[in-house]
Amino acid sequence: EKMADVEDQIEDDNSFPSEDIEIKISEVAEEVLKDAMWDEHKVPQWINQINEKLMVSLMSLNKPYKYVVTVVMQQKTGAQISGAVSCYYENTTDGVVVQTFPPQSRQKESTQKTLQSLITVFATRF
Repeated sequence: EKMADVEDQIEDDNSFPSEDIEIKISEVAEEVLKDAMWDEHKVPQWINQINEKLMVSLMSLNKPYKYVVTVVMQQKTGAQISGAVSCYYENTTDGVVVQTFPPQSRQKESTQKTLQSLITVFATRF
């Protein structure tokens, strides 16, 4: 009976970490973009920074997952950023997290007024 409890705990520890991923996305996006002013020449650099920092941050979770990170960025002109993702995976273990920066819920009070980003993390368990 104790072995089953341990196995359940291990299984729980390795469940899809959606909340952890959401936190990591927010932290990295805030770090890279909070004081950025739109500059089309800096966009590739910002995207690379987010991709690299987020991947390192995700790997630090020490979960049995492979990650794919995508970042889309545009100048903030009043138009909403939107996108869609589709994937075929195992629903019980794999997942996807999509977040905007600044988050939709904090658009009005955000100090970031010149750009917006759509960050997606796909996670598949191995």
